Amino acid sequence: MNSKTKRYDLTVWNMVQVPVMGIRKDPKAPQSLTHWVASYPRTMLFPSTYALPNYLHKHYKINHYLLDDDDMLAIKHITADTPGFKWTNESVTGFASLENFMRLVLTIPGNYQQKKLYMRMIPALQMGETRNRVARVFVDEVALMIPLLKEQQGEPLEDPKGVQEKLFKLLNHPEKAYCSTITLERLHELLCEYDIDKSLLSLVDDPVHIIGCKSFAQTGVHFKILNTVGTKMISREQAVLYMYETLICGVNWTGIDKEKKRVILETIFGCSVSEENCYILYIPFLKVILNLKKKNPEIYNTGDQWKDFLYLNKCPNDFVSPDDFKEITDDFDIDYFDNPFIRENLLPVWLVRAMLVLGWMNGIVRDESDLLKFVSNIIFVLVDALMPSVPPQDRQRIIDTGNAALELWLASSDSSESENEESPKEVLDANQPSTSQPQEHSSQGKEIPANIKHDEDKKNPVSKDSS
Repeated sequence: MNSKTKRYDLTVWNMVQVPVMGIRKDPKAPQSLTHWVASYPRTMLFPSTYALPNYLHKHYKINHYLLDDDDMLAIKHITADTPGFKWTNESVTGFASLENFMRLVLTIPGNYQQKKLYMRMIPALQMGETRNRVARVFVDEVALMIPLLKEQQGEPLEDPKGVQEKLFKLLNHPEKAYCSTITLERLHELLCEYDIDKSLLSLVDDPVHIIGCKSFAQTGVHFKILNTVGTKMISREQAVLYMYETLICGVNWTGIDKEKKRVILETIFGCSVSEENCYILYIPFLKVILNLKKKNPEIYNTGDQWKDFLYLNKCPNDFVSPDDFKEITDDFDIDYFDNPFIRENLLPVWLVRAMLVLGWMNGIVRDESDLLKFVSNIIFVLVDALMPSVPPQDRQRIIDTGNAALELWLASSDSSESENEESPKEVLDANQPSTSQPQEHSSQGKEIPANIKHDEDKKNPVSKDSS
């Protein structure tokens, strides 16, 4: 597009971020990803599921988008205030997607106000003393909204679906099981490229992500969010943590066959080197874990007892005595990370969780030098995953603990192999994971775990018609 024709380069988007936003969960459905209300000055936000009565949710699945107060009034006018209105397949279609709802609102007699567009944002996060994670937005939502924004400013694209699919293909991971994100800088470039009036767009810290982070900090349990079609997905970091806690933690690895250890570590490694800042569809990912547990009943025959030892669902600021902590590490033959702080102080639950997660790695790689090639990348992602659960002033301590653990494990390998490993300090302080990888992944650091595949085209986040 010729730069002379661009009118909106200097426009700015609106920002709605956590410091000015409050979120209330529905006490009747505390675990739901679609029962909450977010509020900020003069506005309230709701998930799109609030457009339909509860009894219809069992029969219809609608896309995930954000509604505000004006939208809720419009819904009331279209449904409850309209004589003879009935919920049918046709009437539900008007609310089934953001595009449909935008156009439905404009059919209200006397209404000339367009629906405001809200794009969900994963907020920035301080990662220790040397790194920050910048704010990002979802590729599927970017691809969806650019044609809609052009339509709202009175300049509809000739082929909006084609542009949407082109953007999605350009920006997203090639595997359908993955949903990529981009930085706000890249978003700004795209909006300028398409000459979009950015004042029509509001970027909102994703309420589901915020709820998930708070829950994770309180309970230590992984969290999920939703893509634009309302399908559950999980970040790469949370996926690696959940996989690791489920498959590694809670097991005494002494005497277990090395080949079984290798397969399990290789699976987690495959996830850890997938695209950074990427999300994975939850159901295909969960099947990978379940299949591994099913294939190894002799390892995972203790049910979910491991949860007790990671103090999940315990208050993060409760305390654990050094003796209790040492009893767990002795029972499972994992690293104690012996130091004066641990010997002399009560330990907060959030710290115990982190140290047990990191310490359990030694239980599986001890005396297995050829398994050490998996360690650096997995530990890097685990440390990143733990950050939302760690008080900001203590995050560097977790990084330092990870460094200490790597030094211990890598020092235990043969000197010839140790010379080929990247410095542990560089691994966790760098902005990217280690490039020390097993031979089969050495050509690139973003390979796809072979078992995490998505074969349901109808849930493609671009459109139900795309292949």
